[in-house]
Amino acid sequence: MEFSSLSSFIISQHTSKLLDNDLLNRADYAITLCGDAEERCPMTPPHVKRLHWGYEDPARATGTEAEVLDKFRIVRDAIRDQVQVFLSSLMDGAAVR
Repeated sequence: MEFSSLSSFIISQHTSKLLDNDLLNRADYAITLCGDAEERCPMTPPHVKRLHWGYEDPARATGTEAEVLDKFRIVRDAIRDQVQVFLSSLMDGAAVR
C-alpha cells in the first residue's frame, strides 16, 4: 500500500520507538498514543506529566486498501488536531490533560 501521500512526510518510515532515559529525564510531557504504548511505556520521572491519547492502531485495520488507507487518514488527522490543541493550551498557559 502507498501511505506516503497521507501527509507531507513519508509515514511508512515512521515507527514507534522506545525513549532513552536521557530524553525522558529532559521531557516535560510523555504522550502515548495507543494502548500497547501506554502499557509498555517505562516509568516516567516524577516531574514528567504523562498523557495518553488513545487511538486505534491503523496498522491493524482490515478491509480494502481504500478502507485501510482511510483509517490511517482518520488517525493522522485526529493526532494532528490533538497536537494543535495541546500546543495551543501550552501557549495559553492552560492546564493540559
